[in-house]
Amino acid sequence: MDRADFDKLEVQDQVIYINKQLGEGSTLREIASNLNIARSTLRDRFKKIGYIYNK
Repeated sequence: MDRADFDKLEVQDQVIYINKQLGEGSTLREIASNLNIARSTLRDRFKKIGYIYNK
């Protein structure tokens, strides 16, 4: 998935996508890099809806 497709997803669906990737062994840094998006952008988006990344 690229950044444009990721940005089109609802934030809840973005969380589901990230969690799936994490479950498959990717790190948040790798996922963010593959999406060409900053980790802080992900954090801020998810924080707005009450999600907090827990290593």
